[in-house]
Amino acid sequence: DLDGLLSSIYEQVHRLLGVDNFYVALYDAHDGQIWYPLAVKRGERQSWAPRPLTDRLTDRVIFHLKPLIYQKGALGETGAIDLPPSQDTPTAWIGVPLQRSDRVIGCLCIFSLVPDSEYSPEVLRLLEILSGQISVALDNALLYEQAQRRLAQLENLNRISNLISASLDPEEV
Repeated sequence: DLDGLLSSIYEQVHRLLGVDNFYVALYDAHDGQIWYPLAVKRGERQSWAPRPLTDRLTDRVIFHLKPLIYQKGALGETGAIDLPPSQDTPTAWIGVPLQRSDRVIGCLCIFSLVPDSEYSPEVLRLLEILSGQISVALDNALLYEQAQRRLAQLENLNRISNLISASLDPEEV
């Protein structure tokens, strides 16, 4: 269950780091889009629309497969351009890639809206460690959902095939 997994990930990261601003951005290479199955701002779940891959902070983490950390002042006046849709410019931001050995899955991010806040390099290292386990869990959940969708499609095809073969009358078919 992807939603249950994401909620559990947020709860654990929140408990471990005490963050109220967090998101998981997943990359769909087929469509070239980033979507946000989990976004939390000030402790409240948010709904952010999918968007194409561009040159924002999240996209840079995904494209370069390298973690990024920005502290107060580093984002400057135009920092909102590089961040997910928001009315507030974060004062600190960390993004780490979510990846499997053969492909990128997305980006795990935490950010702060509190003036003069900073994240330490230890927080970045901890998120990097967590990202490996989170990547495996997310990949498994996504594969499970994909298998469930295919199973439902096969069941529908089987039902339609049975209905068609149950009659020898071409007009009824």
